[in-house]
Amino acid sequence: MGRRGNFFTGRYRIIDTLETSSSVTVYAWVISTWVDTNGNTVSDGSSLCEIGFKKEDNLYIYENYYDIKVPEFPYVPQKVSDILSNDAGKIYNDLMAEVDKDIENYLNSQ
Repeated sequence: MGRRGNFFTGRYRIIDTLETSSSVTVYAWVISTWVDTNGNTVSDGSSLCEIGFKKEDNLYIYENYYDIKVPEFPYVPQKVSDILSNDAGKIYNDLMAEVDKDIENYLNSQ
């Protein structure tokens, strides 16, 4: 994630999941931020991610992770594309508000 700061926070919102008998694919909007002791952003990221897990017995084992550059069908399922075309701004703003609150709490604890 680039350079590291003094404090890290990240938030995510699951948009959809696709499950088969042997695997689960999760589509999630992920926001992450590193800040220094003054609250200056050192490194940050925001993207739609596809995270794959395989099922073994009662466990979900991480397999892979992809940043999705174009969150439109056929790159993502139509349902994910539809949700993001309608609600991407709200999802992003809600996650950023949570990240900003984490950073504020960190700075107030210093």
